[in-house]
Amino acid sequence: MNVDFQSDSDLRNDQIRVVVHAAKPTGEVTRLLRGIAALEQEVSSIVSVQSGGRLEVVRKNDIVAIEIDGELLLLKIFDSDAQQYRDNASAEPASEEPVSSPRIRTLAIKDGLAHFAKCLSKADFVRVSRQVIINLRYLQSLEISYSGNMMAKLSGGVTETVSRHYVTNLRKLLGA
Repeated sequence: MNVDFQSDSDLRNDQIRVVVHAAKPTGEVTRLLRGIAALEQEVSSIVSVQSGGRLEVVRKNDIVAIEIDGELLLLKIFDSDAQQYRDNASAEPASEEPVSSPRIRTLAIKDGLAHFAKCLSKADFVRVSRQVIINLRYLQSLEISYSGNMMAKLSGGVTETVSRHYVTNLRKLLGA
């Protein structure tokens, strides 16, 4: 295998294009592509945000929903105990004691929804209205609401309105 670098002035400074050339698709090519995809996911699994005079590092997978509030974006994320909650919820309970619900905290940041959405996985995050993006990993149910809208119920007690203009696309993504 040969590896080389070529500069491409057509790309922005934050863009990288990887092309794999081979005579035919082989196991080695597949492993290489999976490795590159895993590396990209590992590098891009966090986002740093400025909130309340602090720079916070947030795992993208912990973001439940994002909504516009005036000139701010509100990131609804699991707090630091969320990993323990997910671990407990997925394991077989050792006792009859119920697993407690996770706590959601909200970070207010100055950013645009469309701009922030560019750093999120299109497979996991979907826009459900002009003001809201949800993480499909946390979607628990959709309920009919008023005027053709739906209500998305997410983990941690988060609920968001799904605009009727976005219902069709969301249903398609969910295979419904």
